[in-house]
Amino acid sequence: MIIKLRNILEKWEKDKRVKAILFDSKSEKGFCSGGDLKELYYDFVNNFDCDKKDGFFSKEFSLDKYIANYKKPVVSHWYGVVMGGGIGLSINSDLIICEENVNWAMPETGLGLYQMLEFAIIYRNFLKL
Repeated sequence: MIIKLRNILEKWEKDKRVKAILFDSKSEKGFCSGGDLKELYYDFVNNFDCDKKDGFFSKEFSLDKYIANYKKPVVSHWYGVVMGGGIGLSINSDLIICEENVNWAMPETGLGLYQMLEFAIIYRNFLKL
């Protein structure tokens, strides 16, 4: 998913007809991801030689940085459950539309993984208020 999304964003960045990007979800549950994290966790627990984990985070953080520096406005719509990769994908948006029903979580901590960069970004932004 990360590579496909990066390819689409690169294509849209060059397309003069695309004026802005909207991250939203079709799911009734909300704006989140997690399937990749489950697979990564099981590989990590069962296989100490697994090199997938470093590659996954490298690709994810590269995409997050790319979005943070995107040349067109990025808008995200948060509702329902907002967690994990959904936060990583959207935290650097130019505008986040956050509904009252948001339940925000970082499930990585429950799996023993470190918290993602989002907390540093949120903290930095709150200091500006």
